[in-house]
Amino acid sequence: RLFLANIPPRVTRQEFLDFVLSMGAPEPQRLRYPVFSNGKSRGFAWANFLTADEALNFVRAVHDRHLPHFTSRKALACLPYNKTLGLASKEKSPSFEDPTISTTTTTGLDDVAADMPLSDI
Repeated sequence: RLFLANIPPRVTRQEFLDFVLSMGAPEPQRLRYPVFSNGKSRGFAWANFLTADEALNFVRAVHDRHLPHFTSRKALACLPYNKTLGLASKEKSPSFEDPTISTTTTTGLDDVAADMPLSDI
């Protein structure tokens, strides 16, 4: 399970999935894509995959990329989901270690976590 951060607010679920597939990433088995009452993205999502290889291929294809036609300055961030805390782990997970992926990207998760009610976790 991955936590996806920095999704631009105007990106719909379908636009996000279209972007993922255009990057050659595997489609998640399940994508939880929370939106506000006005239909705008809350800026984060969770993605489940059948295998660790699928998740790693997703991270390689999508992490640190920008969605075309959206002016967000922050790149998408894919982080391992920490089940114990219910939030994305900022530490590198051994199951997702990959030398081709930068782990130094600022994701702004502190802002997301601070604004996210515990009932949504």
